[in-house]
Amino acid sequence: MSFIVLGESVQGLIAASLLGRKGHQVTLIDSVQNRAYTEFYEGCKTGPITHLPLAIPNHIIEDLDLKSYGFEVGKDPTPNPFEALPFYDGLVLLVKMFQSLEDFRPSYNEKAWRDTWSTFEIGRVLSGYDANIQNLFAQSATLSLNELLDATDLSDQDKADIIMQCILGSKTDPSAKGSAASILPAMVPYVLNDHVVLNGSLHGFVRALKQSAMAHAVTIIDDKDIEKILTEGEEIQVIQFKGGETIAADYYILDDDPVRFFENYLADYPLLPTFRNRITPMQNQKTCINTTMVVTGGSAPIQSGIVAPSTSYVQTAMADLKKDGGSQYPCISVVDCSSENQSLVKDGHHVYNIMAQYFEEDVQDLGNFDAISQAVKQSVLKAFPDVENNIAYFESVKAPTQFGQPTFIGLKPLLQLYKIFSGHHSLGYDLPLTNMLIAGYGFGCAGHYHTMDGGSRVAALFND
Repeated sequence: MSFIVLGESVQGLIAASLLGRKGHQVTLIDSVQNRAYTEFYEGCKTGPITHLPLAIPNHIIEDLDLKSYGFEVGKDPTPNPFEALPFYDGLVLLVKMFQSLEDFRPSYNEKAWRDTWSTFEIGRVLSGYDANIQNLFAQSATLSLNELLDATDLSDQDKADIIMQCILGSKTDPSAKGSAASILPAMVPYVLNDHVVLNGSLHGFVRALKQSAMAHAVTIIDDKDIEKILTEGEEIQVIQFKGGETIAADYYILDDDPVRFFENYLADYPLLPTFRNRITPMQNQKTCINTTMVVTGGSAPIQSGIVAPSTSYVQTAMADLKKDGGSQYPCISVVDCSSENQSLVKDGHHVYNIMAQYFEEDVQDLGNFDAISQAVKQSVLKAFPDVENNIAYFESVKAPTQFGQPTFIGLKPLLQLYKIFSGHHSLGYDLPLTNMLIAGYGFGCAGHYHTMDGGSRVAALFND
Protein backbone atom coordinates (compact mmCIF):
# COMPACT_ATOMS: atom_id res chain seq x y z
CA MET A 1 0.00 0.00 0.00
CA SER A 2 1.02 3.60 -0.47
CA PHE A 3 0.83 6.39 2.12
CA ILE A 4 1.33 10.14 2.19
CA VAL A 5 2.13 11.60 5.61
CA LEU A 6 1.23 15.28 5.89
CA GLY A 7 3.48 16.91 8.45
CA GLU A 8 6.98 16.20 9.74
CA SER A 9 6.33 16.26 13.45
CA VAL A 10 6.91 13.44 15.95
CA GLN A 11 3.89 11.24 15.28
CA GLY A 12 4.02 11.66 11.51
CA LEU A 13 7.66 10.58 11.49
CA ILE A 14 6.92 7.60 13.74
CA ALA A 15 4.05 6.49 11.47
CA ALA A 16 6.18 6.96 8.35
CA SER A 17 9.13 5.03 9.78
CA LEU A 18 7.01 2.11 11.04
CA LEU A 19 5.12 1.83 7.75
CA GLY A 20 8.31 2.10 5.71
CA ARG A 21 9.89 -0.56 7.91
CA LYS A 22 7.15 -2.97 6.84
CA GLY A 23 7.76 -2.33 3.17
CA HIS A 24 4.94 0.11 2.42
CA GLN A 25 5.52 2.98 -0.02
CA VAL A 26 5.62 6.13 2.11
CA THR A 27 6.03 9.79 1.19
CA LEU A 28 6.26 12.47 3.86
CA ILE A 29 5.36 16.07 2.98
CA ASP A 30 6.44 18.77 5.41
CA SER A 31 3.87 21.58 5.47
CA VAL A 32 5.44 25.00 5.00
CA GLN A 33 3.58 26.36 8.05
CA ASN A 34 4.77 23.41 10.11
CA ARG A 35 8.49 23.71 9.45
CA ALA A 36 10.32 23.89 12.74
CA TYR A 37 13.61 24.46 10.97
CA THR A 38 12.66 27.63 9.11
CA GLU A 39 15.13 30.39 9.92
CA PHE A 40 13.28 33.25 11.61
CA TYR A 41 16.18 35.50 12.70
CA GLU A 42 19.78 35.68 11.44
CA GLY A 43 20.63 31.98 11.43
CA CYS A 44 18.29 31.07 14.30
CA LYS A 45 15.68 28.29 14.34
CA THR A 46 13.58 26.81 17.14
CA GLY A 47 13.56 23.21 15.99
CA PRO A 48 10.76 20.93 17.24
CA ILE A 49 9.71 21.49 20.86
CA THR A 50 7.09 20.43 23.38
CA HIS A 51 5.86 22.34 26.42
CA LEU A 52 3.94 19.29 27.64
CA PRO A 53 5.63 16.01 28.60
CA LEU A 54 5.72 13.45 25.80
CA ALA A 55 5.90 9.72 26.57
CA ILE A 56 7.74 7.63 23.97
CA PRO A 57 7.58 3.81 24.23
CA ASN A 58 10.96 2.15 24.61
CA HIS A 59 10.06 -0.26 21.81
CA ILE A 60 9.80 2.68 19.36
CA ILE A 61 13.35 3.71 20.23
CA GLU A 62 14.50 0.09 19.77
CA ASP A 63 12.40 -0.86 16.72
CA LEU A 64 13.47 2.23 14.79
CA ASP A 65 17.08 1.93 16.02
CA LEU A 66 17.07 5.58 17.07
CA LYS A 67 20.22 5.28 19.19
CA SER A 68 22.23 4.45 16.08
CA TYR A 69 21.02 7.75 14.60
CA GLY A 70 22.30 9.79 17.53
CA PHE A 71 19.34 9.83 19.91
CA GLU A 72 20.35 9.36 23.53
CA VAL A 73 17.98 9.14 26.45
CA GLY A 74 19.01 11.80 28.94
CA LYS A 75 21.03 10.72 31.93
CA ASP A 76 18.60 12.59 34.17
CA PRO A 77 14.99 11.52 33.54
CA THR A 78 12.31 14.19 33.24
CA PRO A 79 11.23 14.79 36.87
CA ASN A 80 7.73 13.70 37.81
CA PRO A 81 6.20 16.59 39.80
CA PHE A 82 3.26 14.46 40.94
CA GLU A 83 5.32 11.87 42.83
CA ALA A 84 5.53 14.16 45.86
CA LEU A 85 1.76 13.95 46.39
CA PRO A 86 0.86 11.80 49.44
CA PHE A 87 -1.97 10.16 47.45
CA TYR A 88 0.10 9.65 44.28
CA ASP A 89 -0.32 5.85 44.22
CA GLY A 90 -4.08 6.24 44.45
CA LEU A 91 -4.11 8.70 41.54
CA VAL A 92 -2.08 6.23 39.48
CA LEU A 93 -4.77 3.60 40.07
CA LEU A 94 -7.44 6.03 38.90
CA VAL A 95 -5.47 6.93 35.76
CA LYS A 96 -5.06 3.26 34.88
CA MET A 97 -8.75 2.66 35.56
CA PHE A 98 -9.70 5.23 32.92
CA GLN A 99 -7.07 3.94 30.49
CA SER A 100 -8.44 0.41 30.79
CA LEU A 101 -11.87 1.47 29.50
CA GLU A 102 -10.63 1.26 25.91
CA ASP A 103 -9.50 -2.34 26.44
CA PHE A 104 -12.87 -3.74 27.49
CA ARG A 105 -15.57 -1.48 26.05
CA PRO A 106 -18.14 -3.35 23.88
CA SER A 107 -18.30 -2.39 20.21
CA TYR A 108 -21.10 0.14 20.49
CA ASN A 109 -21.14 2.70 17.68
CA GLU A 110 -23.11 5.44 19.37
CA LYS A 111 -20.99 7.66 21.64
CA ALA A 112 -23.65 8.10 24.32
CA TRP A 113 -23.92 4.32 24.72
CA ARG A 114 -20.14 4.05 25.00
CA ASP A 115 -20.09 6.71 27.71
CA THR A 116 -23.00 5.07 29.54
CA TRP A 117 -21.16 1.77 29.57
CA SER A 118 -18.05 3.58 30.86
CA THR A 119 -20.03 5.00 33.79
CA PHE A 120 -21.21 1.57 34.90
CA GLU A 121 -17.75 0.09 34.36
CA ILE A 122 -16.16 2.83 36.50
CA GLY A 123 -18.63 2.04 39.27
CA ARG A 124 -17.90 -1.68 39.01
CA VAL A 125 -14.12 -1.17 39.19
CA LEU A 126 -14.33 1.34 42.05
CA SER A 127 -16.44 -1.08 44.08
CA GLY A 128 -13.40 -3.36 44.24
CA TYR A 129 -11.14 -0.65 45.66
CA ASP A 130 -10.90 0.34 49.29
CA ALA A 131 -12.61 3.39 50.78
CA ASN A 132 -9.49 5.57 50.40
CA ILE A 133 -9.43 5.16 46.62
CA GLN A 134 -13.18 5.66 46.38
CA ASN A 135 -12.90 8.88 48.40
CA LEU A 136 -9.98 10.06 46.25
CA PHE A 137 -12.10 9.52 43.14
CA ALA A 138 -14.95 11.52 44.68
CA GLN A 139 -12.56 14.31 45.64
CA SER A 140 -11.03 14.49 42.16
CA ALA A 141 -14.53 14.85 40.69
CA THR A 142 -15.84 17.47 43.12
CA LEU A 143 -12.97 19.50 44.61
CA SER A 144 -11.07 22.31 42.97
CA LEU A 145 -7.45 21.64 42.08
CA ASN A 146 -6.43 24.22 44.68
CA GLU A 147 -8.43 22.42 47.39
CA LEU A 148 -6.94 19.05 46.49
CA LEU A 149 -3.40 20.41 46.75
CA ASP A 150 -4.10 22.46 49.88
CA ALA A 151 -4.79 19.17 51.67
CA THR A 152 -1.09 18.32 51.28
CA ASP A 153 2.04 19.70 52.95
CA LEU A 154 3.76 20.50 49.64
CA SER A 155 5.50 23.84 49.35
CA ASP A 156 3.62 26.65 47.64
CA GLN A 157 6.12 26.52 44.77
CA ASP A 158 5.53 22.79 44.25
CA LYS A 159 1.77 23.33 44.26
CA ALA A 160 2.11 26.08 41.66
CA ASP A 161 4.25 23.82 39.46
CA ILE A 162 1.65 21.03 39.63
CA ILE A 163 -1.18 23.44 38.88
CA MET A 164 0.60 24.68 35.76
CA GLN A 165 1.37 21.12 34.67
CA CYS A 166 -2.38 20.44 34.83
CA ILE A 167 -3.75 23.55 33.16
CA LEU A 168 -1.07 24.79 30.73
CA GLY A 169 -2.78 25.81 27.50
CA SER A 170 -6.29 25.14 28.83
CA LYS A 171 -9.12 27.32 30.14
CA THR A 172 -9.30 25.44 33.44
CA ASP A 173 -9.72 27.60 36.55
CA PRO A 174 -7.82 25.78 39.35
CA SER A 175 -10.14 27.35 41.94
CA ALA A 176 -13.30 25.97 40.29
CA LYS A 177 -15.10 22.91 41.65
CA GLY A 178 -14.31 19.81 39.63
CA SER A 179 -10.97 21.11 38.36
CA ALA A 180 -9.10 18.60 40.54
CA ALA A 181 -9.89 16.02 37.83
CA SER A 182 -7.38 17.82 35.59
CA ILE A 183 -4.60 16.13 37.54
CA LEU A 184 -5.41 12.69 36.04
CA PRO A 185 -4.68 13.37 32.33
CA ALA A 186 -1.66 15.49 33.29
CA MET A 187 -0.14 12.48 35.04
CA VAL A 188 -0.50 10.10 32.08
CA PRO A 189 3.01 10.50 30.56
CA TYR A 190 4.62 9.76 33.92
CA VAL A 191 2.69 6.59 34.79
CA LEU A 192 3.02 4.68 31.51
CA ASN A 193 5.23 1.61 31.78
CA ASP A 194 8.29 1.15 29.57
CA HIS A 195 8.25 4.72 28.28
CA VAL A 196 10.74 7.57 28.16
CA VAL A 197 9.38 11.01 29.04
CA LEU A 198 10.67 13.88 26.91
CA ASN A 199 10.10 17.59 27.43
CA GLY A 200 11.48 20.80 25.97
CA SER A 201 13.57 20.60 22.80
CA LEU A 202 12.90 17.52 20.65
CA HIS A 203 15.62 18.29 18.10
CA GLY A 204 17.77 15.21 18.79
CA PHE A 205 14.77 12.89 18.86
CA VAL A 206 13.18 14.25 15.66
CA ARG A 207 16.51 14.25 13.84
CA ALA A 208 16.95 10.55 14.68
CA LEU A 209 13.36 9.81 13.61
CA LYS A 210 13.94 11.52 10.26
CA GLN A 211 17.12 9.57 9.64
CA SER A 212 15.31 6.35 10.56
CA ALA A 213 12.52 7.22 8.13
CA MET A 214 14.99 7.78 5.31
CA ALA A 215 16.74 4.50 6.17
CA HIS A 216 13.38 2.77 5.77
CA ALA A 217 12.95 4.19 2.25
CA VAL A 218 10.55 7.01 3.18
CA THR A 219 10.60 9.77 0.56
CA ILE A 220 10.66 13.21 2.18
CA ILE A 221 9.39 16.27 0.31
CA ASP A 222 10.28 19.53 2.06
CA ASP A 223 10.79 21.88 -0.87
CA LYS A 224 7.23 22.07 -2.24
CA ASP A 225 4.10 23.77 -0.98
CA ILE A 226 0.63 22.25 -1.24
CA GLU A 227 -1.79 24.35 -3.28
CA LYS A 228 -4.95 22.25 -2.94
CA ILE A 229 -6.29 18.81 -2.14
CA LEU A 230 -8.78 17.23 -4.50
CA THR A 231 -11.48 14.86 -3.27
CA GLU A 232 -14.05 12.56 -4.81
CA GLY A 233 -16.91 11.30 -2.71
CA GLU A 234 -15.55 10.44 0.73
CA GLU A 235 -11.92 10.06 -0.31
CA ILE A 236 -8.90 12.22 -1.01
CA GLN A 237 -7.89 11.64 -4.63
CA VAL A 238 -4.80 13.73 -5.16
CA ILE A 239 -2.59 16.45 -3.66
CA GLN A 240 -1.59 19.27 -5.98
CA PHE A 241 1.52 21.35 -5.32
CA LYS A 242 1.98 24.95 -6.36
CA GLY A 243 3.19 24.75 -9.94
CA GLY A 244 0.75 21.98 -10.86
CA GLU A 245 2.65 18.81 -9.89
CA THR A 246 0.45 16.18 -8.23
CA ILE A 247 0.93 13.18 -5.96
CA ALA A 248 -1.50 10.51 -4.76
CA ALA A 249 -1.61 7.52 -2.41
CA ASP A 250 -3.99 4.94 -1.00
CA TYR A 251 -4.05 6.59 2.45
CA TYR A 252 -3.25 10.04 3.86
CA ILE A 253 -1.97 10.50 7.42
CA LEU A 254 -2.18 13.93 9.03
CA ASP A 255 0.30 15.32 11.54
CA ASP A 256 -0.56 18.99 11.29
CA ASP A 257 -2.95 21.46 12.87
CA PRO A 258 -6.36 20.05 11.77
CA VAL A 259 -8.13 23.40 12.00
CA ARG A 260 -5.62 25.06 9.71
CA PHE A 261 -5.46 22.01 7.42
CA PHE A 262 -9.19 21.86 6.73
CA GLU A 263 -9.40 25.64 6.51
CA ASN A 264 -6.58 25.87 3.97
CA TYR A 265 -7.18 22.81 1.82
CA LEU A 266 -10.65 21.38 2.42
CA ALA A 267 -12.75 24.45 3.18
CA ASP A 268 -15.27 23.54 0.46
CA TYR A 269 -15.57 19.87 1.37
CA PRO A 270 -19.16 19.08 2.56
CA LEU A 271 -18.40 18.20 6.17
CA LEU A 272 -21.11 17.13 8.58
CA PRO A 273 -22.03 20.04 10.89
CA THR A 274 -20.91 18.12 14.01
CA PHE A 275 -17.39 17.69 12.62
CA ARG A 276 -17.16 21.14 11.03
CA ASN A 277 -18.09 22.75 14.36
CA ARG A 278 -15.20 20.93 16.02
CA ILE A 279 -12.60 22.33 13.62
CA THR A 280 -13.78 25.92 13.34
CA PRO A 281 -11.38 28.56 14.67
CA MET A 282 -14.14 29.78 17.01
CA GLN A 283 -14.33 26.38 18.74
CA ASN A 284 -10.55 26.19 19.13
CA GLN A 285 -9.69 29.56 20.61
CA LYS A 286 -6.87 29.64 23.12
CA THR A 287 -6.16 31.75 26.18
CA CYS A 288 -2.42 31.52 25.58
CA ILE A 289 0.04 32.83 23.03
CA ASN A 290 3.33 31.52 21.70
CA THR A 291 6.49 33.64 21.69
CA THR A 292 9.92 33.16 20.15
CA MET A 293 12.83 34.98 21.78
CA VAL A 294 16.49 35.35 20.84
CA VAL A 295 18.98 36.44 23.49
CA THR A 296 22.52 37.45 22.59
CA GLY A 297 25.68 36.71 24.52
CA GLY A 298 26.32 38.11 27.96
CA SER A 299 23.46 36.30 29.68
CA ALA A 300 23.47 32.84 31.21
CA PRO A 301 21.12 30.43 29.41
CA ILE A 302 17.57 30.30 30.77
CA GLN A 303 16.67 26.82 31.95
CA SER A 304 13.59 25.19 30.44
CA GLY A 305 10.64 25.04 32.79
CA ILE A 306 7.49 26.68 34.09
CA VAL A 307 7.53 30.15 35.63
CA ALA A 308 4.78 30.38 38.24
CA PRO A 309 6.42 31.35 41.55
CA SER A 310 3.38 30.73 43.76
CA THR A 311 -0.26 29.65 43.77
CA SER A 312 -1.29 33.28 44.32
CA TYR A 313 0.69 34.27 41.20
CA VAL A 314 -1.30 31.69 39.18
CA GLN A 315 -4.58 32.82 40.70
CA THR A 316 -3.84 36.49 40.01
CA ALA A 317 -3.03 35.67 36.37
CA MET A 318 -6.30 33.74 36.12
CA ALA A 319 -8.28 36.58 37.70
CA ASP A 320 -6.76 39.03 35.21
CA LEU A 321 -8.08 36.84 32.40
CA LYS A 322 -11.57 38.02 33.26
CA LYS A 323 -10.53 41.63 32.72
CA ASP A 324 -9.99 43.40 29.42
CA GLY A 325 -6.72 42.33 27.82
CA GLY A 326 -5.81 39.50 30.15
CA SER A 327 -2.99 38.98 32.61
CA GLN A 328 -0.40 41.65 33.26
CA TYR A 329 2.04 38.96 34.42
CA PRO A 330 1.04 35.71 32.70
CA CYS A 331 2.29 32.31 33.74
CA ILE A 332 4.88 31.12 31.24
CA SER A 333 6.51 27.91 30.10
CA VAL A 334 10.01 28.29 28.65
CA VAL A 335 11.80 25.87 26.33
CA ASP A 336 15.52 26.38 25.74
CA CYS A 337 15.82 25.39 22.08
CA SER A 338 19.52 25.87 21.57
CA SER A 339 21.77 25.12 24.58
CA GLU A 340 22.23 21.49 23.53
CA ASN A 341 21.55 22.14 19.85
CA GLN A 342 24.13 24.65 18.64
CA SER A 343 23.25 23.91 15.02
CA LEU A 344 20.00 25.84 15.56
CA VAL A 345 21.70 29.16 16.34
CA LYS A 346 24.65 31.28 15.38
CA ASP A 347 27.45 31.78 17.87
CA GLY A 348 26.66 33.85 20.93
CA HIS A 349 22.88 33.48 20.66
CA HIS A 350 20.22 31.53 22.55
CA VAL A 351 16.77 30.70 21.20
CA TYR A 352 13.74 30.20 23.44
CA ASN A 353 10.14 29.22 22.79
CA ILE A 354 7.67 30.57 25.34
CA MET A 355 4.03 29.66 25.94
CA ALA A 356 2.17 32.23 28.04
CA GLN A 357 -1.32 32.27 29.53
CA TYR A 358 -3.84 33.79 30.60
CA PHE A 359 -5.32 36.09 27.95
CA GLU A 360 -8.66 36.69 26.34
CA GLU A 361 -9.72 34.07 23.81
CA ASP A 362 -8.59 34.60 20.24
CA VAL A 363 -5.89 37.05 21.30
CA GLN A 364 -4.52 37.28 17.76
CA ASP A 365 -7.56 39.29 16.71
CA LEU A 366 -7.40 41.78 19.55
CA GLY A 367 -6.42 45.34 18.78
CA ASN A 368 -3.99 45.36 21.71
CA PHE A 369 -1.96 42.31 20.63
CA ASP A 370 1.29 44.29 20.91
CA ALA A 371 0.39 45.12 24.51
CA ILE A 372 -0.24 41.44 25.20
CA SER A 373 3.15 40.56 23.76
CA GLN A 374 4.63 43.21 26.06
CA ALA A 375 2.96 41.52 29.04
CA VAL A 376 4.74 38.28 28.12
CA LYS A 377 8.01 40.17 27.97
CA GLN A 378 7.32 41.64 31.42
CA SER A 379 6.91 38.15 32.86
CA VAL A 380 10.14 37.00 31.23
CA LEU A 381 12.06 39.98 32.61
CA LYS A 382 10.52 39.58 36.05
CA ALA A 383 11.74 35.99 36.18
CA PHE A 384 15.03 36.55 34.31
CA PRO A 385 16.10 40.21 34.74
CA ASP A 386 19.62 39.55 33.44
CA VAL A 387 18.41 39.20 29.84
CA GLU A 388 16.78 42.63 29.63
CA ASN A 389 19.55 44.29 27.65
CA ASN A 390 20.31 41.27 25.49
CA ILE A 391 16.98 40.48 23.83
CA ALA A 392 17.58 40.68 20.07
CA TYR A 393 14.26 39.26 18.90
CA PHE A 394 10.85 38.89 20.55
CA GLU A 395 7.75 37.95 18.55
CA SER A 396 4.40 36.56 19.71
CA VAL A 397 1.95 34.63 17.56
CA LYS A 398 -1.21 32.64 18.08
CA ALA A 399 -0.76 29.25 19.77
CA PRO A 400 -1.46 26.07 17.78
CA THR A 401 -5.17 25.29 17.96
CA GLN A 402 -4.67 21.87 19.54
CA PHE A 403 -2.04 22.90 22.07
CA GLY A 404 -2.56 22.42 25.77
CA GLN A 405 -4.05 20.32 28.50
CA PRO A 406 -7.79 19.55 28.36
CA THR A 407 -10.17 22.09 29.83
CA PHE A 408 -12.30 21.30 32.87
CA ILE A 409 -15.21 23.73 33.17
CA GLY A 410 -18.36 23.13 35.21
CA LEU A 411 -19.33 20.23 37.38
CA LYS A 412 -19.14 17.44 34.79
CA PRO A 413 -15.53 16.30 35.04
CA LEU A 414 -16.46 12.65 34.48
CA LEU A 415 -17.72 13.40 30.98
CA GLN A 416 -14.56 15.35 30.24
CA LEU A 417 -12.43 12.44 31.44
CA TYR A 418 -14.31 10.17 29.03
CA LYS A 419 -13.50 12.59 26.22
CA ILE A 420 -9.83 12.46 27.16
CA PHE A 421 -9.34 8.76 27.77
CA SER A 422 -11.75 7.43 25.12
CA GLY A 423 -10.64 7.36 21.51
CA HIS A 424 -14.18 7.77 20.21
CA HIS A 425 -14.13 11.40 21.33
CA SER A 426 -10.99 12.26 19.32
CA LEU A 427 -11.05 14.17 16.04
CA GLY A 428 -9.66 11.12 14.26
CA TYR A 429 -12.71 9.04 15.18
CA ASP A 430 -15.04 11.44 13.38
CA LEU A 431 -13.00 12.08 10.23
CA PRO A 432 -15.36 12.22 7.24
CA LEU A 433 -12.74 11.10 4.69
CA THR A 434 -12.41 7.32 4.62
CA ASN A 435 -8.78 7.22 3.43
CA MET A 436 -7.49 9.82 5.89
CA LEU A 437 -6.21 9.26 9.44
CA ILE A 438 -4.86 11.56 12.14
CA ALA A 439 -1.54 10.63 13.77
CA GLY A 440 -0.74 13.98 15.37
CA TYR A 441 -1.56 17.67 15.55
CA GLY A 442 1.71 19.13 14.30
CA PHE A 443 4.32 21.52 15.64
CA GLY A 444 4.21 22.08 19.39
CA CYS A 445 1.42 19.55 20.00
CA ALA A 446 3.35 16.28 20.31
CA GLY A 447 2.22 15.92 23.93
CA HIS A 448 -1.52 16.14 23.17
CA TYR A 449 -3.43 13.46 25.07
CA HIS A 450 -5.32 12.19 21.99
CA THR A 451 -2.23 11.72 19.81
CA MET A 452 0.54 10.78 22.22
CA ASP A 453 0.73 7.33 20.59
CA GLY A 454 -0.85 8.42 17.30
CA GLY A 455 2.00 7.40 15.02
CA SER A 456 2.32 3.82 16.26
CA ARG A 457 -1.47 3.43 16.52
CA VAL A 458 -2.03 4.45 12.90
CA ALA A 459 0.83 2.26 11.64
CA ALA A 460 -0.53 -0.74 13.56
CA LEU A 461 -3.76 -0.60 11.52
CA PHE A 462 -1.79 -1.60 8.44
CA ASN A 463 1.19 -3.50 9.87
CA ASP A 464 -0.63 -6.09 12.00
